[in-house]
Amino acid sequence: MNPHDSVTPGCPGLADFSWSAPAEDLILVIMKQSFAVRMTRRAAVVAPASFLIAVLSACATGSAARADKPAVPVEAPGSMAVPSAGADTGAVKLSQDAGTADAKALARFRERLLATATGVIGVKYGQKGVLVAGKSFDMDCIGTVSALFWGAGVDITVDFGKYDGNGVARLYASLEDRGALRDARTPEAGDVVFWDDTWDRNGDGTFGNDPLTHAGVILKIDGDGTAHYIHANIFKGVTIEFMNLGNPGVSRDANGKIINSPLYMASWQGNPKNPPRWTSGDLFKIYGDGGKAAASFGIAE
Repeated sequence: MNPHDSVTPGCPGLADFSWSAPAEDLILVIMKQSFAVRMTRRAAVVAPASFLIAVLSACATGSAARADKPAVPVEAPGSMAVPSAGADTGAVKLSQDAGTADAKALARFRERLLATATGVIGVKYGQKGVLVAGKSFDMDCIGTVSALFWGAGVDITVDFGKYDGNGVARLYASLEDRGALRDARTPEAGDVVFWDDTWDRNGDGTFGNDPLTHAGVILKIDGDGTAHYIHANIFKGVTIEFMNLGNPGVSRDANGKIINSPLYMASWQGNPKNPPRWTSGDLFKIYGDGGKAAASFGIAE
């Protein structure tokens, strides 16, 4: 099995996420959305935002909310069935001029992505049948990225049939063809992040010749340049970790803050078996511009 392609759901890691805004502000952002993703043991279903607030409260006290029985999948009025790109369905297309309406659509896309991300934190790696906005996802690497974008109204998988390779390589090729790759050092919320060499995919025992092995999505950026990204970790499940391209080989700063999480499989700070590069910053390849991707694929209302 590819450990980076598509635990009982709970909220591990959520209380440790250092949001830049107070928790009250985060809840207000989520309440603005017409949907929230509620996790159950076998599926995630769309539920009122009030339920998510209760889950956040439970996580803050260190307890995870779980349903005794799998809930029946339902969609709230604001949930969406995302159309294929190019279909005449009224999907919002952001112009490159980014006018007022476009800026609002992009802001809505990012808010929905954040709400979706909050709902899937803690899901087991590879969990099957997770429902996001009415669609089922397997929460491996690319399945998690796809679920986040789908929940935000964007189907980033529509081009996958055109390309060969794993899901990460197909997403990379799709964004490249759409002009949505961005070779910058500072990301924006909603950007896709691609990494090379996160595990020995070809099995030859040689480090450094395994391109496009993993992907995640940027959620926020600290003042010191540390990006918070969400991804499917084979050991932790869907979780939030960190990357700082200003100091790519440094795991913790002078104050002990994690600025680059271990990303090579089974690596950790002080592990004598770590390869020459093992942090998220050291294995970084490129960003996929979330705004351009949304403009190209279209955002469902």
